Amino acid sequence: MDIKNLDFKNMENTINDQYLQIIKKCKFISKQDEWFVEGTEAIIEDCVIYPEYENGNKFNAVMGLFNGLTMETYHGYNGELPREDGETCPFDEFFIYDEFGNEISELTIDEYKNIYGIN
Repeated sequence: MDIKNLDFKNMENTINDQYLQIIKKCKFISKQDEWFVEGTEAIIEDCVIYPEYENGNKFNAVMGLFNGLTMETYHGYNGELPREDGETCPFDEFFIYDEFGNEISELTIDEYKNIYGIN
């Protein structure tokens, strides 16, 4: 879907719904010294986030459940590392890239709309 075809003003949904429409198409790349292996993609589970996104927040202001590779272990684990794992993490542990490959981690929805010329 072309981002310019999204007309947020005429949608009968909340700012959180608009946020989810964008974020579900994003890639989350782990930063250094975080739960998931640096530079690897973690997949958000069903775009479950909390708290809800509020107008004025940056894209990285919420938390979600992710699956990806980690070097973390736990008592009794004897397998290889890195290993697949699911974990709830704040979005600020990731570089967030939109569907066009642009990093949007520190943007608000309004800033995002302005970049793409969305009304």
